[in-house]
Amino acid sequence: MQALQEKLDKESLENSFVGRVGRGIDGVFKPMDFDWRLSVSLVAGFMAKEVVVSTLAVLYAGEKDPKLALKQSVRLPSAIAFIVFVMFYIPCFAATITFGKEAGGFKFVVYLFVFTTVVAYVFSLIAYGLTSLFVS
Repeated sequence: MQALQEKLDKESLENSFVGRVGRGIDGVFKPMDFDWRLSVSLVAGFMAKEVVVSTLAVLYAGEKDPKLALKQSVRLPSAIAFIVFVMFYIPCFAATITFGKEAGGFKFVVYLFVFTTVVAYVFSLIAYGLTSLFVS
């Protein structure tokens, strides 16, 4: 009965709005082998980077052992690429808005978003590739 409930909870989460959004953007992060939960937590992190960890905690909370489930579903190269992406992509929403006001407007916010996201993506790909060479 417990296993059936866990399976139902997992399917409900995957078919929720967040799960569908995650699967929708999943292809963007496939080169780094991110699953939909990692992808969703990156999107949530645009509001504040500390939200990335709490989003992962919520998305893995339905598992019997969330830490073990995370460890089993995310390989080391993906974990390192994930950390690199979080380090380099856009700062929190409040800092971004402040930057836009100080820099001169919305176009600078768009520039900051595009530039930091591209840099984060490229560095994340590099980190994934290099780590994959040394970890099997």
